[in-house]
Amino acid sequence: DLGKSALYISLEDDVTTMAQRVLCNLTKTSFDLLDRGKPIDEDKFIFAKNVCKEFDFLVIDEFGYNFEEIGYAVDEMSKGVKPDIVFVDYLQMIDMGDRLTRYETISRFMREAKVYAIQHKVAFVVLCQINREAKKGENPHLHHLKEAGTIEEVADLVFLLKYPERWGEAVEPGEYIVEVAKNKTGRIGTAKVRFVADQMRFENLY
Repeated sequence: DLGKSALYISLEDDVTTMAQRVLCNLTKTSFDLLDRGKPIDEDKFIFAKNVCKEFDFLVIDEFGYNFEEIGYAVDEMSKGVKPDIVFVDYLQMIDMGDRLTRYETISRFMREAKVYAIQHKVAFVVLCQINREAKKGENPHLHHLKEAGTIEEVADLVFLLKYPERWGEAVEPGEYIVEVAKNKTGRIGTAKVRFVADQMRFENLY
């Protein structure tokens, strides 16, 4: 919708799975039914096909496990359409550096991403897991980012995705809270969304 080009680097799922998720999102089709071979309504499929034609959106897998590979992928895509934004899914999947701890590896990765983003005018969105303390039941905060290294210091923006239903709060089914936990140049706050799990889709809640 914003007319931006994007590169999505999936370090966990393969390209086929990612394509299925996009298709379910656009057609509001159950991923489980699609996975079991149920055909998609033809009009919905044509709509999704036409939308995808308008995307400058590249997904790669089995590549990008260190920043050298990510920089190479961005440079290669830039020979056609330079990406405005790069998604890395997710931080804990990157390779350990030689003789570096996990913390040091992630810290170096984040610093390299920051420098590259500034020099090449490319935005980076890096997905990150939370640690075990938050998984045990505490509402996640910045310090719960797993092996986060210098992410709190380096990132301009940090969003936390919270699931109130997990902590027994009375909310609508599938309700999540997106918290802007850090914003270097603006306000922080929260917004409510609903996750439609079988369709791999978030909806705004007002």
